[in-house]
Amino acid sequence: MISDPAATQVFLVSPSNTYGIQNLQLKVSTFTVQCAFWNSSLQMWSSDGCMVGPQTTLTNVQCLCNHLSFFGSSFLVLPVQIDVTRTAEYFSKISENPVIVVLVACFYLCYILTVLWARRMDLREQMQTRVIVPHDSDPCGLYRYLITVCTGHRRGAGTTAKVWLSLGGADSQFGPILLSDTKHQVFRSGNVDVFILSVPLPLGELKSITLKHEGTGPQKSWYVAQVTIQDIQLKMSWHFLCNTWLAEPPRGDSMSKTFKVANDQELRSFRNIFLQKTLRGLRDEHIWISILNHPARSVFTRVQRVSCCMCLLLCTIVINLMFWELPQTAYPVLISVGSFILTWKDIMIAFESAILMFPVNLLIIYIFRNTQPRENKDTKTKNKKGKQVANARKNPPFQLSFNTVLEDLSGVVRTLSQASQNKLEVDLDQKSNQNFTTLLQIISQLLQKQLTPGSLPSSVPLAQLSSDDLFALFCAHYVSRKLKKVSQDLQKLGNQQIPDNEKLDDFLIQLQALLDILEKSVPPLPAQRSQQKQQIKKKRLPWWFLFIGWSILISISVVSTYFTMMYGFQYGKESSIRWIVSMTLSLFQSIFILQPLKVVGFAVFFALILKKVDEDDGELLDTELGISDEHETSL
Repeated sequence: MISDPAATQVFLVSPSNTYGIQNLQLKVSTFTVQCAFWNSSLQMWSSDGCMVGPQTTLTNVQCLCNHLSFFGSSFLVLPVQIDVTRTAEYFSKISENPVIVVLVACFYLCYILTVLWARRMDLREQMQTRVIVPHDSDPCGLYRYLITVCTGHRRGAGTTAKVWLSLGGADSQFGPILLSDTKHQVFRSGNVDVFILSVPLPLGELKSITLKHEGTGPQKSWYVAQVTIQDIQLKMSWHFLCNTWLAEPPRGDSMSKTFKVANDQELRSFRNIFLQKTLRGLRDEHIWISILNHPARSVFTRVQRVSCCMCLLLCTIVINLMFWELPQTAYPVLISVGSFILTWKDIMIAFESAILMFPVNLLIIYIFRNTQPRENKDTKTKNKKGKQVANARKNPPFQLSFNTVLEDLSGVVRTLSQASQNKLEVDLDQKSNQNFTTLLQIISQLLQKQLTPGSLPSSVPLAQLSSDDLFALFCAHYVSRKLKKVSQDLQKLGNQQIPDNEKLDDFLIQLQALLDILEKSVPPLPAQRSQQKQQIKKKRLPWWFLFIGWSILISISVVSTYFTMMYGFQYGKESSIRWIVSMTLSLFQSIFILQPLKVVGFAVFFALILKKVDEDDGELLDTELGISDEHETSL
């Protein structure tokens, strides 16, 4: 026994071969041991006054202390050393011990097949997880709301029926709007569907929403879990905790229901936060489950998750093998069924493996999860499609006529007159609706009640404007865009389609006069999206960090694979087969015990102590909203 060696120690092992065996294999194990006592004054373990006795063995420790106290010992078992210079020799004996090689080959085969499936699912999700612009969204409206609809995870929660949404605000109402997508099915079970709605005027503080669906199709019922509506301009959010079936009895009450906005007490309740954190944790934080139940808008793709799981598995294997060669007699047998033996050694190695492999894998996961997506050709294609969508809205499929122009102006009058800020009573009869000049005069009167030259402050953030100023600002920009569209439509029609008693030039002059007044009275809207993009980019790692993450992952996987096979060759076939038991336990603990406990633990911590509502950071929403920006600027 060496006590506090001051230099490198050299040992000479001289075995005596009394049996005349020609091929003699020796295994030399080293370990460190320490005697310590519990220092009650310092509340910690200390080794002062204690030393290890000469009768110490691997199974028993002799402690010599010069004081009476509670004392114990600690072991540090060093990993088994591998002679890398014998690599060629070991690989030449694969036929004698193919267990580990076959096992690793099977893992890599499963990994390749899973990556191909994961890549296919990632590409499918890229097409399905875009921000949807409803058909009822006003193309001339500049005030935008982000609507997030969460369908429950229950059996049969999804629906194929058409769903309508109505918004009720303190200043105005909007809807019903049809929430649908022409390319992909929405409201699948467990899905999170995101819509961006452009409205003419701010709705004010949201008070309620109404959801309604027609109850037709193969999946008539719909279990809606939660609806979140975000005011993009003011960065305010309203949560509606639905958690109900929209279905006919006995499954639900009705096809339509109104939900009030959740208050702070409801949002911070233990049940809401715990369920929210647990479900999101299992879908996003649990690295294994998230492969199958992947969060749709996460930048941490399925391929990356599968690769992290493979790296995690290889780390588990090699760390298991590093501590495998401990004397079996030093640990009592817990379970013995036939040839299967479970000892404390197996459980200890399993826990050591799980603890040691976490830091490196957490680093890789952190890089993948927090790297800013690179703007590639797909993103540019999406932006190009956004322009096409905008152009399609500018050129609707219906027949353009003078009546449709009058209908556009009538719609502006109705929108302005229904707002709570309107201070002028408007009574539109059928005759007024058919008179171009009368409609323009009514619009001018409505605007004069809201606008005076220089009344609106310029270069002021929207969040600092009063509700009246905010309404007036977006009201003026909405009317301006509408009038520009009417002017373009009139020029397309020409004099031939204008009624005989009207003149096109007179209409255009009246429109331009009103547009000039708006231009002088109203400052431009501040560009918010560019600032918001810069803020999001500052919170994330640069896109090229992906190369660092992949480099670390591949390096660790290759090194782990190499040492796994080296350890397998050194231990032999019989020991390798027994080792699989320990590896299986470690993997089982990681997937079904450690990670679920971590998720539940964090959920309880957030629900009981922090009471923090889980906000959706919208990892890919910044990229997807570019489509809407293109739609906005193209009009």
